[in-house]
Amino acid sequence: MKILFLSTADISGGAAIAAHRLFRHMVAEPGIEAEMLVQYKAGCDPQVRKPESDWGKLATHLRMPLESLLVRKSYPRAQTSNFMPARLPDGLRRRIDAFAPDLLHVHWVGHSFLRPETLTGIRCPIVWTLHDMWALTGGCYYDGGCGRYTAACGQCPVLASTAQSDLSRKGVQRKREAWQGLNLTLVSPSQWLASCARRSSIHPGRRVEVIPYGLNPETFRPWPKPVAREMLGLPPDAKLVLFGAAGVADPRKGFAYLESALGELREGTDVGLVVFGGHLQSSSLAASGIRIHVLGQLRDELTTALAYAAADIFVAPSLEDNLPNTVLEAAMCGTPVVAFRVGGIPDAIEQERHGLLVEPRDSAGLASAIRRLLRDDVLRVSLGRNARAKAERDYHPALQVKRYTELYRELLGFESQPLSKNEHS
Repeated sequence: MKILFLSTADISGGAAIAAHRLFRHMVAEPGIEAEMLVQYKAGCDPQVRKPESDWGKLATHLRMPLESLLVRKSYPRAQTSNFMPARLPDGLRRRIDAFAPDLLHVHWVGHSFLRPETLTGIRCPIVWTLHDMWALTGGCYYDGGCGRYTAACGQCPVLASTAQSDLSRKGVQRKREAWQGLNLTLVSPSQWLASCARRSSIHPGRRVEVIPYGLNPETFRPWPKPVAREMLGLPPDAKLVLFGAAGVADPRKGFAYLESALGELREGTDVGLVVFGGHLQSSSLAASGIRIHVLGQLRDELTTALAYAAADIFVAPSLEDNLPNTVLEAAMCGTPVVAFRVGGIPDAIEQERHGLLVEPRDSAGLASAIRRLLRDDVLRVSLGRNARAKAERDYHPALQVKRYTELYRELLGFESQPLSKNEHS
């Protein structure tokens, strides 16, 4: 069984990390031959291929800024970080055909890695794991709740457009035409994104499955807190709140709401904020007496797991999200989560059982939940223990691999049991 993975990156960003984790598990499965094509390669996996020609390397660095420039030319107020029409040549079809896969597995293909038209006419089954909404919309990665993707987009708020037949409407039309007739199955890690997929005007009647991410429970585990703090150089006795995201400055990740919430905790409590991921340029918390510990990019899973284990709670104030790796990683490490009730987060965090959920954009509610967990040691330990148990049960990599392998075999016509009722969307 030859499987070709497509992903913009291998280990840069949550979607890429999730895709590469699954890829490594699939490569280890008997009877599966797999490669992964990427635009940006930061790791050293020999089975991950990036463009090698001089033109391919140049195009890798030029496509996204050129796309953004072209969008801004027509829509000067567009949020180009959240919109990608993918109109420029990508050079992928030749590489796909050369590998001649039995099945093509598409993951996050943002930053203009994949033109919709590249998939036109592909005869093998295609599985597309949705890591955001781009495959469902006219071009945005997340729609901000506008809902226009259910009716062919147009008047796109991300583009600041008032025209019905704008770039987003044309994006929907392109995707519909390019993907009609494909043997394409959509897979969502979360119930929320699966619901979005079923309502997308691009995919009427398309098959949608729900297969959550998988995490290694031996690496992501409740490591001893004193040891974790010592290894990371964190204070041994402070109450530590953890926040992590590939794009800390991305408004969608909600760091401003966490800042506001922590600003209300200045009651003499020894509270510190630990941040990992993207660069934290500045914070208003520095003047409030809350110490900030910046860990930067964590490139290996063990160090990442130690960061969760070192923290008392993990806060995920995202305004929109699928099923964040960070929430699952915190849960697997037995660290209770405080989060906004958005997207796929409630799949992983049941209120008062695995963590505390707050209504979106409610900084005061976020502060109250953080304060409650920092003060109540018994509740904090109980939620963390429950979160670990759920993560071991629902997000074990063996379960994820089993579900994908069954789906692959079914699509390829091999003898296999269909997805069981609790695994089928």
